[in-house]
Amino acid sequence: MSLLIFSISIAPFPTFLDAYEVNAVILLTYLLTYLLTYLLTYLLTYLLTGYGRTGACVLPTVTNGSIVEPSGAGSDTTVPHGSTLQYECDAGFHPGTSTTTCCHNGTWLTTPVCRAGN
Repeated sequence: MSLLIFSISIAPFPTFLDAYEVNAVILLTYLLTYLLTYLLTYLLTYLLTGYGRTGACVLPTVTNGSIVEPSGAGSDTTVPHGSTLQYECDAGFHPGTSTTTCCHNGTWLTTPVCRAGN
């Protein structure tokens, strides 16, 4: 009499570690997708609407004086937030406070003024 033994090969059931790795990959993919979506949305919003930008200042007219140097102005009539403005007064006039002022969120911290001297 002969005995025939069959051997069936079945793939092993995934261990906990394998399932953990699959879940980690899914979670990492989800987080990266969320991060990229958020960054692209923020970037597009910033570029299209100017969200998050601080205001620029329009160069003022100095009566009885002139602007010497608007740092960061170039040939524009506006300067970005944080720029400084230096001005000088014509002969016979003196500055009200200082000859330098700064652009802060679209407003000059002090208004350039030249007053008549003694």
